[in-house]
Amino acid sequence: MSKIFSITRGRKSHKIINLTNDVRTKRCITQINNNENLCCSRAIITALTYHTDCIFGAKRNIKHIREGRKVQTELAMEICKRLGDYNEEGFTLEDIKNVEELLNVQIKVVCAESFNSIIYSGEEKETKIYLYKNGNHFDVINSMKAFLGSIYYCNKCDKPYNNKINLNVVHVLKFASSAQNPCILRKQK
Repeated sequence: MSKIFSITRGRKSHKIINLTNDVRTKRCITQINNNENLCCSRAIITALTYHTDCIFGAKRNIKHIREGRKVQTELAMEICKRLGDYNEEGFTLEDIKNVEELLNVQIKVVCAESFNSIIYSGEEKETKIYLYKNGNHFDVINSMKAFLGSIYYCNKCDKPYNNKINLNVVHVLKFASSAQNPCILRKQK
């Protein structure tokens, strides 16, 4: 007696072209649901949970923050309180820069209106947070490689790539006037 087994296949990641319509289908984006102008500070707090559970010196419940519970609102308001002067209509890029200094993180903003390109990248820091800006609303990008539908992603030059066989990403310093890519792909010897 023989049995027939169904062999499942892995799912290949794919790039969604019109992300503004399909943002709910991308698992790499944590949507921020709110009815006030705190979506950027909420997104920053939520993005921090992918790096640490200690926010503002206290251990926090990551699950509750990601689900958008009351603790997310409290922490978002705490960011605004610590900033002091910020745009209450919605965070500007200057406000985001001030949050970077406050939290000692690097924030990169990917904009839907600019064809999903990075419109803001703060000073290089170890902890990197990616936000997705669509209109005046911000969501969190959990994984840039999943967001772009690639296998690998270089956080230094913000480039996706799919082939790592015999390749090594080597970062070289370029002159400030150089418009070239700061990464060079070289074959390993």
